[in-house]
Amino acid sequence: MARFRILVTNTAERDIVSIVQYIREELHSPLTAKRYYEGLMEHLRWLEEHASVLPIQPDSPLYNDGLPIRRLNYKNVAIIYAISGRDVYVYHIIAQKLITYGDC
Repeated sequence: MARFRILVTNTAERDIVSIVQYIREELHSPLTAKRYYEGLMEHLRWLEEHASVLPIQPDSPLYNDGLPIRRLNYKNVAIIYAISGRDVYVYHIIAQKLITYGDC
């Protein structure tokens, strides 16, 4: 039985669609897009049991709803999420290189 319930925000859903669509259409690689999507979903399922093991990102510019942000990396993207009770809110899935700390 899962310890956490994963709630993917509309923003994160759009992020997923955008990433997969880019791989499929711009890179002309539908099979890679399918595999990337499957791997991303597997990482989201991993959070059901392990969301709390990853550290809080205290300097993250990506705070939402006043909850401490955590990050799970998958390939070249970061899955940005927060925990509230048994719920895990996935806020963004963005390129790791777009995340900057410090003077934001």
